[in-house]
Amino acid sequence: MSNSGLAKIRNLVGVDDNIIKIFLIRVFHTTSIILATYIIIMLKNANYSKEETGLISAIIGISYVPMSIIAGVLSDRLGRKVTFNFFKIITIVLLAISLFLNNGFIMHLLLIIVVCINNGLEPVIVSTAIDFSKEEERKNTFAMLQLGTSIGMAGISLVASSLFDLNYKLFFTILLVFSIVSTMLLKNLYKDYIPKKKESEKKASKKKQNKKKNYIKIDTKNKTLIIFSIILITFSIASSQLTYGLTYKVEAINKSETEKWVGLLSFIYYSAFFIFNLVVSKITKKNSCIVNIIIAGIIYTIGMALIAFNSNIILICCAMCFWATAQLLININNGLFIAENSDENNRGTYNAIFTIISGSGTVLGPLLSGYILGAFGLFQLWSCMVLICFVGTMAICGVYYFRKKNSYE
Repeated sequence: MSNSGLAKIRNLVGVDDNIIKIFLIRVFHTTSIILATYIIIMLKNANYSKEETGLISAIIGISYVPMSIIAGVLSDRLGRKVTFNFFKIITIVLLAISLFLNNGFIMHLLLIIVVCINNGLEPVIVSTAIDFSKEEERKNTFAMLQLGTSIGMAGISLVASSLFDLNYKLFFTILLVFSIVSTMLLKNLYKDYIPKKKESEKKASKKKQNKKKNYIKIDTKNKTLIIFSIILITFSIASSQLTYGLTYKVEAINKSETEKWVGLLSFIYYSAFFIFNLVVSKITKKNSCIVNIIIAGIIYTIGMALIAFNSNIILICCAMCFWATAQLLININNGLFIAENSDENNRGTYNAIFTIISGSGTVLGPLLSGYILGAFGLFQLWSCMVLICFVGTMAICGVYYFRKKNSYE
């Protein structure tokens, strides 16, 4: 892309050239995330029980935890670019091997590893975007990252809805090509970022001299940060149903075309991300991060209720728009909240830790859902999601009140 072309886009969206380049990388990188949904479909078609698929989905969620820590810490020590390329090349090799395997345990295992590695690279991408963005550009930066995710996922979901059932290996080949493209883009589009060692050492020395004072100050000012991330577990439990509970809901409505409708609903979900991204960001720009997440919680609860209390596929499509809007607000403002409360020398580690805390619902969600679905049924599963989103919203309201009372808002 030419410098003049980047300049025009920069003026339009209000972010630095490097963010536009990272946005392009995000588009291609996120296409592999769709594998999480289709692994569940492959396992279901292989006659795994609801509890078994729930357990495997939870394993997919929990296994990315060490990956996030490793990638986040390495990106702070060795650089974002080196870390991303190293792990991305591993996924390329594993995808290439899977093309030569039959649809069985080994293929499923390799694909699960690919999903885990891609999920673990999230802190690296977010940290890179923060590093290259100015403070006044942060909200637009996170909106661009979400836009990249939505474009990549909407496009690959549409491809999956029409291609996966016909030729899944051709579908995997497309994912392989996109992974290669994201690696090549990262190699050529921007210089690597490594936090300055001298600056880091100065800060460490200063903290050492005032260890007790600084510890108390940081703990007092940011003591709601971990609580905030823990509460977000409720919404990540709900979000995990995109790859788990939604498949069973669609199967109950139209069993003969499950793969097609799951792909189309994913396309609607990520298209809504694309359509609403910059609009939602601009409308909520003046709100604090926590106020925006309260709004997201209300929208989330409405979306879950639409899915729980009806079996009309058109209303399910509408629910996907509510779901996408809520998750969009959470993703943008969660990342921004962390950015405002972390320093550049430990940003990758911070993002890894808080991604793990708030994202642990990705593990709890399928485990809880598999049990509820097997023991009680589909309606009870989605009713629980409505309740969980409502509780999460009320808890965030409590955090907002506490921070306002203590003059943090």
